[in-house]
Amino acid sequence: MECPSLLWVLYVGDILTKKDCAALRKLAPNAEICAAYGTTETSRSVSYYQIKSRAEDPNALDKFGDIVPAGKGIQNVQLFIVNREDHTKLCGVGEVEKTKEKFLDNWFVDNKIWVEADNKVADPANEPWRTYYKGPRDRQIKIRGFRIELNEIDSNLRGYHLVRECKTLLRRDRNEEPTLVSYIIPELQEWTNWLADHGLEDIEEEGTEIGPVIVYPKRFRPMQMEVRDHLRSRLPAYGVPTYFIYLNKMPLNPNGKIDSPNLPFPDAALISEEASEEDLKRWEAFSKTEKEMAEQWATLIGGLNARTLRPDSDFFESGGHSLLAQQLLLNIRKNLGVNVSISSLYSDSSLKALSTQVDRQREGKDGSGVTEDGEPAYAQSFDKLLGSLDSKYQTADPAALSPAAALERLQRSLRGYGVWEDSWSTRLSAVIGDLSQPRLGLDEKTWNEVGDAADVIIHNGALVHWVKQYKDLERSNVLSTLDASASTSTGQGAVMEADDMMGSRSGLGTGYGQSKWVSEQLVREAGRRGLLGSIIRPGYILGDAATGVCNNDDFLIRMLKGCIQLSSRPRIINTVNAVPVGHVSTAVVAASLNPVPAETPSNSSSSDVGVHVIHITAHPRLRMNEYLSILSYYGYDVPEVDYNNWKAQLETFVSAGFVQKDEEQSALMPLFHMVTNDLPSTTRAPELDDRNAVTVLKADADRWTGVDESAGEGVSREAVGRFLRYLAETKFLAWPTGRGRELPAIKVDVVQAQAQWGVGGRGGVA
Repeated sequence: MECPSLLWVLYVGDILTKKDCAALRKLAPNAEICAAYGTTETSRSVSYYQIKSRAEDPNALDKFGDIVPAGKGIQNVQLFIVNREDHTKLCGVGEVEKTKEKFLDNWFVDNKIWVEADNKVADPANEPWRTYYKGPRDRQIKIRGFRIELNEIDSNLRGYHLVRECKTLLRRDRNEEPTLVSYIIPELQEWTNWLADHGLEDIEEEGTEIGPVIVYPKRFRPMQMEVRDHLRSRLPAYGVPTYFIYLNKMPLNPNGKIDSPNLPFPDAALISEEASEEDLKRWEAFSKTEKEMAEQWATLIGGLNARTLRPDSDFFESGGHSLLAQQLLLNIRKNLGVNVSISSLYSDSSLKALSTQVDRQREGKDGSGVTEDGEPAYAQSFDKLLGSLDSKYQTADPAALSPAAALERLQRSLRGYGVWEDSWSTRLSAVIGDLSQPRLGLDEKTWNEVGDAADVIIHNGALVHWVKQYKDLERSNVLSTLDASASTSTGQGAVMEADDMMGSRSGLGTGYGQSKWVSEQLVREAGRRGLLGSIIRPGYILGDAATGVCNNDDFLIRMLKGCIQLSSRPRIINTVNAVPVGHVSTAVVAASLNPVPAETPSNSSSSDVGVHVIHITAHPRLRMNEYLSILSYYGYDVPEVDYNNWKAQLETFVSAGFVQKDEEQSALMPLFHMVTNDLPSTTRAPELDDRNAVTVLKADADRWTGVDESAGEGVSREAVGRFLRYLAETKFLAWPTGRGRELPAIKVDVVQAQAQWGVGGRGGVA
């Protein structure tokens, strides 16, 4: 049915979507649409946007996105585009000339006004400075560390043909876990057509009345996977809602807006999917372990019916996430009696794969990636990659190097750490590369220039990931090492980085450790073929002992925060090989400029010849319990408890799904599997022979600095106090409230630099 006599449609209220306009234009082909906008608190509009009729301009809706623009101000009304974070500032458009053209100084306030230069329809692709209304700005939320635009979810939902209206909210479930919930009013005609296309029949359901709306837990359930797949193709995984709740209508407040507080969050039992006959037959065919695993999933994921799962069902696609993954592994250990690794879960998170892992462990098989001939895959990769090494390496004369030449090759920005000097700006240059690409991501011209110009290659790059398997890290961590070695073949030296996860051809449990082992072995072989360089093996690298600046992603830093959150610290008497970053940097530069001389095979006491291992070890070393006791020294209430008791507290914390607030998940959550898996054993640091470190540091003092750093350096109580002060100043830690010494002062400009440049952790301090 059409209404050709209708000539105008005035839409006033909430945001107007392209989908709404298309429906109106279909009913009234001769009607022009005027979308008027105003603030929530006023009844009059302040801007408008006009859309020509379908008869006059059939393609009018193709000129903007899913949301109709706010348009321009009505007579005597100015529209301002302001910065989202600071409403006192103008929002830049990214093009200086366009900004000058479209914005004039405002003669009323110290700001600028937008000039509507003509009456053309807004074109977001070519005229991004025009005004668009995308919904309330307070609909950006943060969940598990990810920022999510709720409007973006709704915009993508509205664009789906089965959805007439929707609203996505952040709700908390019975465990106080933040959860994304989308409320949907289905498009009934499209729903009928969809059922017919799929050979399905509609279900007669009266629904359940909850407050002012009716919830349909069964009728629209076949739509669930369709809608979820639609969003997965357009949004990151963390932006796909956990629950979809189907309603007869949206509750409205007196102003005609959606009444969000009255949108129901039913009990999980009500919205959980019922098992079909096919599901029940498949369930009966499951093994005992598969049934146990499915029940574990359903216990954690609200609304999930274990009997609806398939062997290929994926834990994360079924509603799981990183925090639930930690709880799942804990529950498997408690209830099924086996210890599945976090890497196994992430490498294949299907129901069948995890059940197979449990069965293998129950049978006494470790499932550690050993091939049929008994060799680990990473060891076989090493044997294969040996053939990729050059047959011979030529090394530059280290006497030709200078500190200035070495500094010119360092590619780091130091502003955020408060140590930048303006004079360096003329002494540093940078090239853009990618460890995951051949030749470090450099084009041929740049690759050759670097190879010809570089006196020293310091390869300090790696993809650090404790979950990914070796095959996922080989390109970034192993093949990039070969590329770095190849770039030295024109005649320069190399300093290769390696951490303390050294192992053997078998027994390394993480893909990261395996990739570093292969890289180190390849560099050693290159040393036998003429490469001159060093392999640096530092211990735990902590922050700058002088300024207190530190990386809040480091394990030992997270241990401090985790203990503060639990209000206790574990008794672990192992020594901790923790070294300040300043001393590690000094040793790396010293090894670059003063490498241990190459040895001929006849006089060599080792098999490395041109490449030597340099251990950087702490002098003196703290024990773990001494390190953690510094919290109490500075006034944090963290009494020492037995490790097993502390571990039980952490497991209880995780099992309860406890959340103080979204940003305050347990600092140890990313390392949960590590810290609860016999931490006293895994943190035991061996005594290290550091004679090569002494050699290069003494040579550096003799040749360059005049300062002998060969005695080494450890982490003192005062240094940890500065770390705590820095972390409190940057709001990563709470300030101490108990009796104790005052945290040592740090330079104000260090905190200011951090606030301006945003360093302090891989993800920032917040």
